[in-house]
Amino acid sequence: MALANYADLLASINSKSGWLHRNDLAEIVPDWVTLCEVTINKGDLDGLNVESLRVGDMETTWDSSSTKPATTTSGVQTVALPDDFLEFRSPVFITFQGFRRELTQRPPSPMSLARRGEVESIPQTYWITGNNINLDPVPDGGYNITADYYAKVPSLEANSTNWLMTEAPGVYLYGALAQGLLWLGPEFVNSPRGIGFMQAFKTSLAQVRRADIKKRFKNVRMRTDAARMTGPQYSIISGY
Repeated sequence: MALANYADLLASINSKSGWLHRNDLAEIVPDWVTLCEVTINKGDLDGLNVESLRVGDMETTWDSSSTKPATTTSGVQTVALPDDFLEFRSPVFITFQGFRRELTQRPPSPMSLARRGEVESIPQTYWITGNNINLDPVPDGGYNITADYYAKVPSLEANSTNWLMTEAPGVYLYGALAQGLLWLGPEFVNSPRGIGFMQAFKTSLAQVRRADIKKRFKNVRMRTDAARMTGPQYSIISGY
């Protein structure tokens, strides 16, 4: 049975010849897929003991050309983050008069304190509340923000397929089955098949992470020559 898209995934789980050998799950299996995507994007250390996925295919850039532009407005402290935002991958920069300045992240502050004095100037720090990035000082004009961030894996239901389904369909298959264990009942959770689905989900995620590391860092070499050691420091994590 093929596993190329959302319909294939549902059929692989909800069919007599599928992984559960039953075809009465049409209404509940989509929920398992949705919960699987939540675990992929945000992890589940308490329940499934699974770390969130963070790989190169999830990286994208937020700037003035994005669907939700990274551009400040004079007198407005917040800028809406992209809808698929998970977390920043790189430092956050603001551009003014042709120069780029890195913003320093700080703990969230009550709005009444953050805007005390209503000082407007070139932003220097930021913090995140809800789906917004908050800037301090409050911008005194329109500035462009640039940052790389990790984006959510595109919804399989909304897009039929996505890069993860193409590269690692096992993540979706075993992830959805793992999410369905509680619905299937306690006798299934601790059964050999149930334990196998859980382990296969973790193994599939690990394979994606290992492939990502090999793709991006296999030929990276650590230099110890004096010229490099006396130069500016470079982080292979942030890319700066």
